[in-house]
Amino acid sequence: MIQRLAVVGVGLLGGSVAKAARAQGIVREVIGIGRDRARMQAALDDGGLDHATSDLAEGVRDADFIVLAAPVRAIEDLLERLWDAAPADAVVTDVGSSKTDIVRCAARLARRRPLAFVGSHPMAGSEKSGYAVARTDLFRGALVVVTPTDASDSR
Repeated sequence: MIQRLAVVGVGLLGGSVAKAARAQGIVREVIGIGRDRARMQAALDDGGLDHATSDLAEGVRDADFIVLAAPVRAIEDLLERLWDAAPADAVVTDVGSSKTDIVRCAARLARRRPLAFVGSHPMAGSEKSGYAVARTDLFRGALVVVTPTDASDSR
């Protein structure tokens, strides 16, 4: 059971992660993190999120699982910013379609402070974007490419 799931980027993919985790009953609390708290209001209103914040450090505090669902160009910067703020026992993943630079960034950060990161790329999505099109079944039956490294914890 995930006690606190932090979803950074509550659009189609991040919103679908939040909705699916809630629908499957595998999470107690979901925190949404985005640039504009008002844009997460729909997710708060329909119960996809329990809380929303625009403060990354506040959002990942006490999270045991963190999903970076922001645009690929933003994920490296987000990793840099959350690495020291995330709890030591948190698991961090992303849903970016491009992995090399993201995984390299995480490996570099892990030399400074060990943190469980494993990149992933779910083969799911839509030509549409935003929380309004997020669905609980977006990932059902989808192939997910997982990109562990030699330093990844096998748990």
